[in-house]
Amino acid sequence: TMSLTTDTTEQIVEKPKKYLIIGMSHTACISRALANRPDIDNVAVVNLRDSEMEDEDFEWPLQPDVVCLSIAGNHHNTVALFERPLPFTIGGVVFDDRRRVSIPTQVMKDSMDQRLEPTKEMTEKLHAAFPDAEFRHLCSPPPLSDTSRIQLRSAMFDATSKFGYAPNGLRMMAYNMQCDWYRDLAAKSGATFLPPPSEAITEDGMLAVEYSGRDPTHGNPKYGQLILDQILNGGN
Repeated sequence: TMSLTTDTTEQIVEKPKKYLIIGMSHTACISRALANRPDIDNVAVVNLRDSEMEDEDFEWPLQPDVVCLSIAGNHHNTVALFERPLPFTIGGVVFDDRRRVSIPTQVMKDSMDQRLEPTKEMTEKLHAAFPDAEFRHLCSPPPLSDTSRIQLRSAMFDATSKFGYAPNGLRMMAYNMQCDWYRDLAAKSGATFLPPPSEAITEDGMLAVEYSGRDPTHGNPKYGQLILDQILNGGN
């Protein structure tokens, strides 16, 4: 007698993770990219500039498995987007034939650490709000490679814009120092640090024109889509 046995293996379908992206102006390009992706329903974006976290009735749009932070990120531009009345360099590095005052590297790092203290405090607060979530810290986009393509800029630069844009090398030096600060913060916070997507970066590390917004510092929806893909692919 032949006995037939049928093995029924129950297929376990893993629920998709829920992602909450929290930040400021750099989340705008992600929001715009997400608006063009109706197939993605497990991601929410909260711009802290538009939200009232301190309100008693404030509620997060979802309970996340993964929280992605993009807090501030424009300090490098306040430091080195435009030349100053007295041109400067950092650590004696020569960028051009102009005579420049050299600011010691450690002095610049200490200044950045002090100026970014509120960012550190906000990051700690958000980590405490989601103790069971995985955290990823998003690096802000690098300086735009071609300053002639900049059409908009904040009024905060009115006082210095008349001196012209600083050399790309100086702008990148300030940006890389900022990246180091954020990378260190992520490590201390137990978070994964996500650098800008390589597809959007030029050979010299700057933001490619086709991924830039019309201002000096933000990405466009095409850049936002790369960030979405990076987040959903686990940071790869």
